[in-house]
Amino acid sequence: MADYYVRANTNGASWTSVEDAADNLDVIQESGVLQSGDVVWYVSDRGDITEYAGMTSIPAGVSLKSYSENNIRPRVHLPPNGRFRTTGNNVIVSGIDFYKNGAEGEITYDFIEHSEARTNITIDSCYFNVINSTPIGYGIYFTYQVLGMTITNCVFNNMVIPVQMGASSSYVSTNLVFVNNTIYNCTTGVRVGKSTNAKVENNIFCNNTVGVNIIGTLAGTVVMDYNLFHSCGTNYSDGRVGDHDKTKDPKFVSLISGMEDFRIYKSSFGVKGVGPSLDATIPDHGLDGVVRSGAITPMGAYATALDPQYHRNRERVKKERRSYNDVMYSNYMARIQRRILNS
Repeated sequence: MADYYVRANTNGASWTSVEDAADNLDVIQESGVLQSGDVVWYVSDRGDITEYAGMTSIPAGVSLKSYSENNIRPRVHLPPNGRFRTTGNNVIVSGIDFYKNGAEGEITYDFIEHSEARTNITIDSCYFNVINSTPIGYGIYFTYQVLGMTITNCVFNNMVIPVQMGASSSYVSTNLVFVNNTIYNCTTGVRVGKSTNAKVENNIFCNNTVGVNIIGTLAGTVVMDYNLFHSCGTNYSDGRVGDHDKTKDPKFVSLISGMEDFRIYKSSFGVKGVGPSLDATIPDHGLDGVVRSGAITPMGAYATALDPQYHRNRERVKKERRSYNDVMYSNYMARIQRRILNS
């Protein structure tokens, strides 16, 4: 097993350290050095990383992960025709923000795809964003047989089909898990193909034409519950209703175009004791990296909910051009002074 690094504005030769990183994954992949068990770390300290303008393969057993500097997540820009294709099984992609710009014609292909049957694909704590005036393009698009696929803690914004797990009829997939994700402003939320054992739970579907589109026969253990739907034309395509589903506004922090923030406030309906009990399929952390705790986990991709004061403090930061910590300290001192005056 070996570690390799990808970093913006660099031209490394061996790619085995942060200082000697490659400028995109395709450079490493084309060299033929990647083996099962290797990890490719995306480094966040020099701005956006632009991937190859074409198909970049993710070989069997290789993981793409985040190497965060100063709590800043790496952002990976996929240019026209840019996409990742899994060419083997047991692939993990975790902790990376991906985006495409529709105005610049960058939505020809998917973000992550495959060309044939795959086993054990895990996508966790990633953000998939299409910058465009209307939904366009695909996200994670697996249209063949999938024998084990887990997608957790992810945000999908502004796509036609953000997720397809399995085929409609030709192949039978197994063990499909779609838990604690947030899908906003998409034509179809998640498409679930013909499969045995499928779980779609604890997700937020907001402003989508269809929330959960079931495109194949489901068998075995099927769990579709504890999902929150808001402003969706259809919640489930087959008309089912989860016993614990909710249809309320999740009250995201911001839905301003280009400034979306899909975290939710503590006062939001989606976090007031409506999630399922923690179990093995619910990740122990959220997209924000915070460890989930307690018997009930909030819906959506993030593990924590924000105090409404957060937004007011952020507005003060913008208005007064002060650091967030300065504002928090100022608020703290003001509370102390009020207590003294009232004592």
